[in-house]
Formats: sequence, structure tokens, C-alpha cells
Amino acid sequence: MNKTQRFMVEIVMKDSTSYHDNEVNEMAQNIADAIIDKCRNGEVGIVPEDSETYVDIVYVKGWYSDKQIIEHP
Repeated sequence: MNKTQRFMVEIVMKDSTSYHDNEVNEMAQNIADAIIDKCRNGEVGIVPEDSETYVDIVYVKGWYSDKQIIEHP
């Protein structure tokens, strides 16, 4: 069985703009932080409520970025 599940996420901003690599990386970090925050607080979590597992690592990366954000809850 695989321990990794991949999801595709698209974020639509209110205004049109072009982001530079450092801004895309900052957004990736903010997304990772938001996911980790939910895992730590235990309010909603990520895995199904009746699951015996938990989130161990979160990876987030901008579509054309070389930098990958890696966070542990």
C-alpha cells in the first residue's frame, strides 16, 4: 500500500498579477503552514476522522518552481 496521496490545488486570486519565483515560494510556504496548522490543532485534520493514521509530512511546490516546501506537523 502507498503511504503518499497527491492532490492538485489551484488558487485563484481576486486580481490579475504576475508572481516572481520568491513570491510563488512564499505562497507555497503559506499553504504548507495552513495545512500543518490544521493538523496540529486537531480541529478538522486531513485524514478521515475514523482513520488510524495521521499526516506525517506535507510537501507544497509552485507549478513551475524548483523549490519544494517540506513541513512536518
